[in-house]
Amino acid sequence: MSKKLAIEILYQYPLATEAVRDWFLKKMIESFEEDNAPEDFKAQMLKIGVPDNTLAIMLDSGPRNFFDVFDDNKIFIEIRLSEKAEGGFYYVINGVEDNLMYDNRIPCERAAVVKSLELFN
Repeated sequence: MSKKLAIEILYQYPLATEAVRDWFLKKMIESFEEDNAPEDFKAQMLKIGVPDNTLAIMLDSGPRNFFDVFDDNKIFIEIRLSEKAEGGFYYVINGVEDNLMYDNRIPCERAAVVKSLELFN
């Protein structure tokens, strides 16, 4: 997946994307309260916020970063390893299994996050 495609996906689910952005901003603020970073740095980071590019990069390369956001909103993602002969990964969201199989964990996580964005929107 490219960053451009990830941004397009985020734009498809504007309500969910804003909720995700707010969640990450809240976590950033909480980390600032614990951090001894200079006040001007904190102010600049809060001014920047969590841009679409950052969310797109996370969706593309580290989709697992979104799992806590969904946990806090009662959308629970599980990544499971298939016991079938062909193997692979699949996801379960709130007890409902996806019927697709993924060769690697990250594409499976990414697909689960996209489905969760759809549900959350």
